[in-house]
Amino acid sequence: MIARPAGIVLTALLIGAALTCAPPPRPEPAGRRSLSNELKVRPLDYEKLKTVLPKSLKGMKRVDLFGEQVSALGVRVSYARAEYRGKEGARIRIKVTDTGNIKKVASLAMSAWISADIQRRSDDGYARTFYYKGHRAYVEYSSSKESGKVNVLVADRFLVEVDGKGTDMKAVEFALGKVNVKKLTRWRDVGAVR
Repeated sequence: MIARPAGIVLTALLIGAALTCAPPPRPEPAGRRSLSNELKVRPLDYEKLKTVLPKSLKGMKRVDLFGEQVSALGVRVSYARAEYRGKEGARIRIKVTDTGNIKKVASLAMSAWISADIQRRSDDGYARTFYYKGHRAYVEYSSSKESGKVNVLVADRFLVEVDGKGTDMKAVEFALGKVNVKKLTRWRDVGAVR
């Protein structure tokens, strides 16, 4: 595990690299244009982000709720994370990151799947990109490791990551369904400054 200061620097370096070499963002469909595409956007306070995370999951209890705002090299992001534990070591972690004024570019740096179409299957599991409630998403599951994840980029600004260990994919998908994506979508332009 990376120490927190080293992790902040690594995140800033990855985002900085993406700012210089990321492909241009796809144009937004007509009628869905957002103020956040033209304006600088301050990330939401992590306390606000915590409100989109579920208090519990089916058969699991929330054991940790954490939030942080990170600023390095002129890049600022905030995130909220919750961890849930169930029987026999089952664990699900949900993280929501607000990329603020670096919206699409930061998201590309964190997740190469956003601009790719992926369909992969093996005897052990699968990975694919898809759309979840109109937002770009990526799912991956390994049956031998009993681990899976789903990532969703909401409103080209919020990265939702759901990661499960010692559980099946239905539990991970159920956890994603409990994240308040509608609220995140409504916050698309919150924090925009002219």
